[in-house]
Amino acid sequence: MPQWSKLTALNAALSGVLRAKNSRRAGSDKLEEAGMPSGPINTIDKAFADPQVEHLGSLRPCTDRTAGIRG
Repeated sequence: MPQWSKLTALNAALSGVLRAKNSRRAGSDKLEEAGMPSGPINTIDKAFADPQVEHLGSLRPCTDRTAGIRG
């Protein structure tokens, strides 16, 4: 199976799970059941509030007016 076909199949398999009620937990559970390494599925605000993200300084203000949100 070509690489893009694998990605398409993975997206199709995950899309139903991730759109379901309690999708964050259900998605994490399904990935774990399948033996796929993964981390938590977070909303953007929860991802940037993660202690490791804060410690690493991963969120940086953007000063480019054409790039979107500016800090």
